[in-house]
Amino acid sequence: MSADIYDQGGSVPQKLDLETRPARILVADDEPDLEVLFRQMFRKELRRKEFSFVFVYNGRAALEKLAEDPEFDMVLSDIRMPDMDGLTLLKQLRANYPLLATVMVTAYGDMINIRKAMNEGAFDFISKPIQYSDVMATIRKTLNHVKELRDLDRHRREEAQAQERLVAELRKVDRLKDEFLANTSHELRTPLNAIIGLTETLLHNEDENLSVEARQNLRLMLYSGQRLTNLINDLLDFSKLKNDDLSLVPKSISPYEMVELTFRLTETLLGGKDVRLVNELPKGVPAIHVDEYRLQQILINLVGNAIKFTERGSITVAAYVEDDWMRLSVNDTGSGIADTQLDTIFEPFYQADGSEERHYGGTGLGLSITRKLVELHGGKIGVRSKEGEGTTFWFTLPLSQRDAEPLEGFTFTIAKPITMTESADFEALPPNEDLDRVSQRLVELEPQSFHLLAVDDDAVNLRVLEQHLKDFQVTRVQRGADAIKLIEEGRRFDLVLLDVMMPQVSGIQVCRKIRSLYGPHELPVLLLTAKNQVGDLVSGLVAGANDYLTKPLSRAELIARVHTHLELLQTTRQLRSAQDEARENARAAGKAKFATSVLHNIGNILNSMNVSMKNISKVINNSRLNGFHKANRILEENKVNLANLFEQAGKGEQLVDYYQHLGSLLQKENNDMLDELENAEKKITLMKDIIETQQYYAKEDQNLLPVQLDLAVEESIAVQKEMLEGYGVELKSQFRCDTPVMAHQAVLVHILVNLIKNAIEAMEQAETRVLTIETGLNEEGQPFCRISDTGIGIENMDDIFQHGFTTKKYGHGYGLHYCAKAMEAMGGSMSADSEGKHRGAQFQMLFQPYQFRTVRHDAQQQLHAT
Repeated sequence: MSADIYDQGGSVPQKLDLETRPARILVADDEPDLEVLFRQMFRKELRRKEFSFVFVYNGRAALEKLAEDPEFDMVLSDIRMPDMDGLTLLKQLRANYPLLATVMVTAYGDMINIRKAMNEGAFDFISKPIQYSDVMATIRKTLNHVKELRDLDRHRREEAQAQERLVAELRKVDRLKDEFLANTSHELRTPLNAIIGLTETLLHNEDENLSVEARQNLRLMLYSGQRLTNLINDLLDFSKLKNDDLSLVPKSISPYEMVELTFRLTETLLGGKDVRLVNELPKGVPAIHVDEYRLQQILINLVGNAIKFTERGSITVAAYVEDDWMRLSVNDTGSGIADTQLDTIFEPFYQADGSEERHYGGTGLGLSITRKLVELHGGKIGVRSKEGEGTTFWFTLPLSQRDAEPLEGFTFTIAKPITMTESADFEALPPNEDLDRVSQRLVELEPQSFHLLAVDDDAVNLRVLEQHLKDFQVTRVQRGADAIKLIEEGRRFDLVLLDVMMPQVSGIQVCRKIRSLYGPHELPVLLLTAKNQVGDLVSGLVAGANDYLTKPLSRAELIARVHTHLELLQTTRQLRSAQDEARENARAAGKAKFATSVLHNIGNILNSMNVSMKNISKVINNSRLNGFHKANRILEENKVNLANLFEQAGKGEQLVDYYQHLGSLLQKENNDMLDELENAEKKITLMKDIIETQQYYAKEDQNLLPVQLDLAVEESIAVQKEMLEGYGVELKSQFRCDTPVMAHQAVLVHILVNLIKNAIEAMEQAETRVLTIETGLNEEGQPFCRISDTGIGIENMDDIFQHGFTTKKYGHGYGLHYCAKAMEAMGGSMSADSEGKHRGAQFQMLFQPYQFRTVRHDAQQQLHAT
C-alpha cells in the first residue's frame, strides 16, 4: 500500500490533488475476499499511486480507524455488516465528518436499504457483484464531489478568517478612536481649564478696572470655553454609551427637586424670551430610582431643546405614575417638529434644522444621548409634535422603594447666549448666590489657617488654582516626585489638589504614597482630571482619593468642594480632640475607680488575714498540749513505781490510749494552723499582685512607643518557661507580625505573661495541654496576637472582662479586667472566645500599628532598640 500525504495544519484534509498524493479510500466490508478483489481490480491505479485503500471489516472498526487517522477522502461501506451495519456507520460519518463522502455497497435490487442510505446522506451506491467500470466511475465522481466540497469549505473558512481579521481590526480602530477621544479631551481640557479659570478670575476680581469692552470680550471667551466644554462632554458620553462603557450610580431622587434645579440652571438660556418655566410636579411626588447626574443631564437636554425652539409661551414639566414607573413629560409651545422628522429625531448627529442657514448650533448628539440614558435606566422615551403648535417629549423612569435622598449638587456647565448689542450687560456680572454663600462660609472657616498643596505639571493650571484659592495658603509643585518629597519630609498640609495625568510619577501614584502615610480623614486628596473616564476615576478613588473634579474647573464648584473637605477635616480634628479628652477623663475616672476597688479588696484581704490569725491564736490557746502536761504529772508522781502503775488493772492501758488520742488531736491542730498560714501567705501574694497591677495600670498613654510584638511575645514566653515545663504544656507558636505596634513595652509583657499564666492554669486538669500563640496582620492590616489553650473553657463569656469577676478559688478578678483596660489605653482592644466548658479558650489582642509620623524621634530610637 502506498504512503499517504497528510495535511500538516489540522484534521481537515488537504485540497484533493491526484498528482500530489493518492486519494485515500476507506473500505468497510465484512467479506475478506473483497480486499484481494480490489487490489487486483485497481492494480494499475495503485502502481500509479492514484488510490490508496485501507480495509476494515465492520462499521465500528471504520470509526476507530477514522478517529486514529481522519485523513481519508471517501468511504466505501457495505450495508449489512456485523457489530455495526453500514446505515449506522453512515449516520456517524455525516455527524462527525461532513466533508467525507460515503458510497454504499449493497446487493443488487435492495432498493429499501438504498433508499434509506440516500435519505441518510450517502453520496451514491454500488450494487454487487462489483464491476470495475461502475466502481471506477463512482469513485472518480465521488472524489470530484469531495474536491468541490473542500474547495467550498476552504473558501468559507478563508472568508470567515478574513471577516474575523476585519472585525479585530475594526475593534482595534474603535479602541484607538476611544483612546484618541479620551486623550484628546484631556489635552483640550487642560488649556480650556486655563482659559475658563483665568477668565472667571478676571471677571470676579473687583480690583480689576476693566472697561465695558474688556468685560464683553472676557464673557465671550468664557462663553466660547463653556460651549467647547459641552461639546467635549457630549462626544465622550456618546462614545461611552455606544461602547456600553457608561456606569450608573442610582439612588432615590425627588423628581420635583430635580426639575426645580434644572429650571434654575437653564433659566439663563431664556435671555429676553417671553417664556415661562412651569413645574407641575407636586412636592410630595414619589421618589424615582435613578442616577442623579444623568437625570439632570436628561432634563437639561430636553428643557434646553425646548427653550431653543420656543420664542413665547411656556415650557411645562409634568409627571404621573404608571405601575412601577413614573412617566415624565416636557411640553413646549414652540415651533414643533415636522412629521417626516419624528422617526429620526433620536438618531446620532441628527438636527431638526440641518440647513446651512439654521438658527441654532449643536452637534445633534443631545437627544441621542438622552435616549440612551433613559434606556440605560430601563425606561422608554418618545415624542409627540405638531408643526407650529409645540412638542412633547416623554420618558419613563423606575420608581424607588425608599424615600428621596438629598441631592448631591451635581451641576452642568451651561453656556449662556450673549447678545452683542446689549453692552450694558457687560458692565458687571450678575451676582452668583451660590458663590457668595460659599465665600461667606469660607470667612467663617478662616481660610488663611489652612495650607493646601497643588500638584499639576501645567504651570497655567497651577496659576488658575492659585487665583481661585487666593484666600488660602497654597504651595505649588509641577512634579509628582516633588510632592512626595514634601510629604515625606513631614511638611504639614490640610488638603492636596492633585492632577491625575503627570509625567514620570502620576497623580494616582502620588495618592497611593499619601495614603500609605495619612488616612483619608487626616489629609484629604481632591483629584483634578481631564480624562472623564470611569476606569480612571475608579482607579483614583481606589488609590485613596476623597473626591474628584473634572477639568475645566468651575471656580464655584472648586471652592465649594475645597470648603466641604476642609470643613470635614476641621470637624474630624475637633472630634478627635474631644475623644482624646474624653478618653483621658475616662482613664482618670477609671484609675480612681480602680484604686478604690484595689483599696476595698486589700481591706477584704486584710480582714481575711485577721480571721486567719485569730483562728491560729484560738488553736494555740485551746491546744491539747495541757493534756500532755497532765499525763506527764502522773508519770512524774509514779516514776518510782512505774512498773506497779502499769500493772494495775487498766491504768497503764488507759495511759497509752490517752497519749495516742492526744497525738491525733495535736496533729489536727498542726494541720489547721498550716492551712491558715498557707491561706495567709496566698492573701499576701494576692495583695502584692493587686498592688503591682495598680502600678502598671497607672502608666500614662502619652509614653506609647513602637514595640516589636514578636519579640515581646518571646520575652513573655521566656518568663513563663518554668511554669510551662512544670505543667507539661506543649507550646506551638507562629510569629508573622513584621509591623511594630504602639504600646508600653513593660505593660505589654505584663499582659502577655498574665494571659499565658491563665492559659496554663486553665489546662491543669486537661488531658491534652497545648498552648498556641500566633501573631500577624488581619485582613484590615491591624496587628494581632492570639493565645489559645485546650483548658476548661469559659462559660460566662459576658462577664469575663468584668471588674472583680473570677472563676478561681483565690482569684481577685483584676487580671483580665486590667488586661482589657490596658489594651484600650494603648489604642488597641482585647476579645475572648470559647465554645464552652472543657472546650478551651482563645484570647485575641488587636494593636494600633506604628506610623512614623505620629511618633517622636525618641520613639524611633526605641523601635530600633527593641
